[in-house]
Amino acid sequence: MELKPYLVLPSNFSLDSWISYFDKASSVFAEKIDHLPKLNDVNFSEITALGYLSFSDATNCGIYLIKVNRPLTDRTARKKQFDKAIEIIKQKQIQAGLFIFYDEDKSFRFSFIYPVYKGTKRAYSNYRRHSFYINADLPNKTYQLQLSKYKLDSLVEIKEMFSVERISDLFYQEFEQEYAKLQKGIKHLYNQDITAEQKGDFSLLFVLRIIFLGFVQKKGWLGNNSKFIQNYIKTYNSDIHKNGIYQELLCPLFFQALNSAPSQKNKFSFPNITEPFNTQLVNAPYLNGGLFRKHENYDLDALYITDEAINNFTEFLFSYNFTLEENTLYDEELELNPEFLGIIFEKLINKQYGAIYTPRLEVDFMCRISLVKYLQKNCSSSIKLEELYKLFFPEYGDENEQTAGNFSFEEAKEILEKLEQITICDPAIGSGAFAVGMLSVLDEIECLLYEKFLHQETPSNPFERKKRIIFQSLYGVEVKQWAVWITQLRLWITLLIDAEDNLKNSEEPLLPSFDFKIRQGDSLIQILGNYLFPISGEGLVGLDIQRKIKELIKLKTDYYYNKCSNKQFEIEKKQQDLYLDILLKKRNELNAALKRLERDSINEVQDNFLDSDIQIELDLSTKKQKHEIEKLKYQINIVEYEIKQIMNHNLPFIWIIDFPEIFIENRGFDIVIGNPPYVPQEEIEDPLNKIERSKYKALLKTMVAQDFPQDLQESNINGKSDLYTFFYIRGLRLLNPKGILTFISSNSWLDVEFGAWLQKFLLENCPVYFIIDNLSKRVFRSADINTIIAVIGAKQKMVASDDLIRFAAFKLPFESSLYTENFLTIEETQNRIDYDDLRVNPVPRIKLLEEGLNNSRDNKYIGNMWGSYYIRSPHFFLNILEKCENKLVNLNKIAVIKGYIHDNSVSDKYPTKYFVKSVKDINVLGVDTNTPGVIRKGIKSTNGNDIIAPILYPRTFGSRHIVIRNLSNVFFKEFYKIIPIEEENVDSIFIQLNSSFGVFQRELIGLSNLGGGALKFSINSIGLFRFFTKIEYKDYCDILEPLLTEKVDDFFVECNKSYRIELDDIIFNYLGLTKDERRIFMDILKDMIENRLNRASSC
Repeated sequence: MELKPYLVLPSNFSLDSWISYFDKASSVFAEKIDHLPKLNDVNFSEITALGYLSFSDATNCGIYLIKVNRPLTDRTARKKQFDKAIEIIKQKQIQAGLFIFYDEDKSFRFSFIYPVYKGTKRAYSNYRRHSFYINADLPNKTYQLQLSKYKLDSLVEIKEMFSVERISDLFYQEFEQEYAKLQKGIKHLYNQDITAEQKGDFSLLFVLRIIFLGFVQKKGWLGNNSKFIQNYIKTYNSDIHKNGIYQELLCPLFFQALNSAPSQKNKFSFPNITEPFNTQLVNAPYLNGGLFRKHENYDLDALYITDEAINNFTEFLFSYNFTLEENTLYDEELELNPEFLGIIFEKLINKQYGAIYTPRLEVDFMCRISLVKYLQKNCSSSIKLEELYKLFFPEYGDENEQTAGNFSFEEAKEILEKLEQITICDPAIGSGAFAVGMLSVLDEIECLLYEKFLHQETPSNPFERKKRIIFQSLYGVEVKQWAVWITQLRLWITLLIDAEDNLKNSEEPLLPSFDFKIRQGDSLIQILGNYLFPISGEGLVGLDIQRKIKELIKLKTDYYYNKCSNKQFEIEKKQQDLYLDILLKKRNELNAALKRLERDSINEVQDNFLDSDIQIELDLSTKKQKHEIEKLKYQINIVEYEIKQIMNHNLPFIWIIDFPEIFIENRGFDIVIGNPPYVPQEEIEDPLNKIERSKYKALLKTMVAQDFPQDLQESNINGKSDLYTFFYIRGLRLLNPKGILTFISSNSWLDVEFGAWLQKFLLENCPVYFIIDNLSKRVFRSADINTIIAVIGAKQKMVASDDLIRFAAFKLPFESSLYTENFLTIEETQNRIDYDDLRVNPVPRIKLLEEGLNNSRDNKYIGNMWGSYYIRSPHFFLNILEKCENKLVNLNKIAVIKGYIHDNSVSDKYPTKYFVKSVKDINVLGVDTNTPGVIRKGIKSTNGNDIIAPILYPRTFGSRHIVIRNLSNVFFKEFYKIIPIEEENVDSIFIQLNSSFGVFQRELIGLSNLGGGALKFSINSIGLFRFFTKIEYKDYCDILEPLLTEKVDDFFVECNKSYRIELDDIIFNYLGLTKDERRIFMDILKDMIENRLNRASSC
């Protein structure tokens, strides 16, 4: 990309340069210089308004140049600058501001600041800031690229210029290319072949180490030199360093300097390193933590990286500026920070494994709502839910109006103790977004409790507090080892930011070891031989086992804090031995029970001389005993086999073995949270590449039945279930009885048939607190997936049939919606509400169960369109359905719906028929063999393909609405076949499907998880359309011909045609709608279509 020559840098910084920049970068800039001495204070002077950007929507963005009265760094006076900008925005009554804070040396922070509005009345409650920090001695690549790429002609363009997502996209494009080059630079000392996996692991470890050192040198801990790595690599001398940069310079740095206490190093430790770098390596901090320890299976001695590859990659990486500042929800530095790296690495993971980075806002929200519901369920009743929401979420109003709740000392102490002991797991941890998010929220709330309610108590320092939170509370599993390293890196960087400067000279390792916190493995399938390991806490355990658990916990604690001489594999062996002890004890108890039962059985046989009535009773008892004996023998065989497998194999990750402190002692986690992988059923395979695809998919069903054997059988599980549905079941099994599951996932399980089994399980077993959607903005712009957030309680022995399941849909972006007042509305409402900014549908559990049963012909639960009716459906439409409840029936009650002709059933080798290849080829609703777009094509005659249907419904819809009336023997690809049970009802059903009433239901019922704006349908979903059994022919005979023959346009054109208006009036008459209600109906429908299409392109 060509950089613009008019950009302002420290070298040309001046008021005139900025005027020139804005003049060239925007067609709406109006210069109006105004010096504002009255706004000067002890921190700021020479405040000058340069002018404003006047946008076409009548909003204004002011531009201000402000001198800071002290040297400006990337960390100094950031809050004071933010507060000053907000003061100016309020005083000048502008909608946004561009602020240039600068110091005497012309270092500057270029910030875009704007209000975040609450509700629909545009009363602002908070502000967001996005900033570039520019210093003559630091790289400024992102700043120059972004300002060269975007104009300043609208607020949308400015937000793109200052967008973390746009900058991460820019960085990733270059990172991906440079990373590929780095992998090509990996060589073998003896020219042997290197596998792709070896190259991937070796290169990623190198990148993680270099990136981490980028943050360490930014902190000034490597010779007080922010460019230590770059300068250190430049000391390479081929005459001295015979074996290249990696072996001669970087290996001593990684594995000696950073992996040894200062007292264990001296200048003779690094004989080929010149000064001052020799001394700086001697004084380098003792980091350890696992990152700078040689990994036996990955840091292969025979591998190295060429000098050219190292130079190229480090030159690329350090052309970007590293910042130690953690972004918050309302304040983002647009440089290389830990979250930024999380996005980058998640993109790498996503290429293969369906992982999608969850944005910070959604992560923060999910962490907070999980903690609120957990505390509600586990704290004393005196602690009010309203106060918990105020503690975790903002209230409407300015910063000085926030209360953080109202708690007594005892209540605050109880909350703190619960949070200090909480255990949280992400079973698909990816790059660690939820681990880092939970760490941030727990740390913030602990500090808030001390500040507001526990004045007498003294909190620990941030570094030690965060170390304790990670150790006590955070767990995760990820299928790929390198993803585990990424999560560990992010946690280490988060700790590094808070480490006090004196710690760089510590004789103790600075970084904790996360090996037993973040584990590599498959969260769903843990198999040895043919044995699928269950997640089974073994209930109450004896004192000897309890003692061993405590010993193991102490060992893992010491290992985490680097105070343990045991190696990782030695502790893993102790975990294995602990579980073996439990199994051996279980086997002994089962054998003892078997002997007792067999002895009692023998005694009964010896007494077999009683009269016939008593003898019959005894025979029945004997049969029961035999059954119990067989059952015990089967259980003993299972335990024996499990013992054998553990003793004879290298163990994979197994929940109960890897986290015994959770499953043996606590019966599960308090919170399971995450974003399970988005892998459709046809792409599911073993992520470890050890199990054949069909077997792995079968094992997933076995896992589900094993997790909840009383409630789920393998035959219940729909074979088309996407992978994330299995994570729901496994996540619930990982919880203790008072635990909370919070997932963000595809919304498809709410509406498609493969979600029915999951719906039924939840309705019969679990408290479902919230199903939350955002109707205005897609969470994942980079993936064609629409999402919901589900908050669910652990499985209970019984659930009340009148429990309310709360469906909530925010109509504004989350940043304008996540307020205490909104959550209290969701929690407290007993009836359906539909406000301008929020829709809530509290539905009794029994109602959802009954609907799922009533939708089928054989009283089998087939699910209902939860997303369609209870999230997307407006209050107005539900009222219509309720008013006409006795008049409307499901389409599947008056018609048979058949599947569509697949692409693989179309070929020239089959007998030719009249055929329509695509809905795009047809421009009219009435189709016969002479209609343009109808061709001759070979159709396979099996699988119902040869069935001719009078009505054809497309599998997918865009902006046109076309439901076909088949006037002769024409076949259609990817059109569902609708065959009315009563032949005389064909046209009645046809016109209803094409009416605005049919289009409205299309918008509600269509599966919108595609994300690209299209709607997709299934046989089941089409069957749930609600229609009148019959519309009388005399009512529609006059409009049938134009409906069949006129060209079909975009819906917004179509709905204004006279015959379409007449058709809608016919249906509205049957519905009994007034003139005003008809207008409201059409307005809502148009908004729904427009919002769907707009949402598809939303960020």
